[in-house]
Amino acid sequence: MAAGSYPNSFVPNPEVAEALACRHAVTLAMELGFHRAQIEGDSLNVNNKLSVRSCDRSLTGPIIRDIKRIKRGFRDLSFRYSHRTTNMTAHLMAKEGRRFDSTRIWIKESPDPVEAAARADRI
Repeated sequence: MAAGSYPNSFVPNPEVAEALACRHAVTLAMELGFHRAQIEGDSLNVNNKLSVRSCDRSLTGPIIRDIKRIKRGFRDLSFRYSHRTTNMTAHLMAKEGRRFDSTRIWIKESPDPVEAAARADRI
């Protein structure tokens, strides 16, 4: 398991932020050498766009196409929607990430508040 925080103050809306977060997650999984991965996010729109073949002409279109291109390097890469209320870990990770002004990656660990939320999410 891995987690990352990627600050970006030039994101025009939450859907673009979710698409960028997904692309970062896919890229991180690829860089860590994973051949199989499941990416979980709380944007139903982004998740739906990743599961269709049609061309997306919205602001997220280029990001979605890039994720699909990177996906070809995996044996099995799936995307799972998880409602925000059932995933406090992701919410806290985003909140913790705002404290940093540069990219942070956690491998097999994360900030203490996030670890506590992950334990609660598992229950």
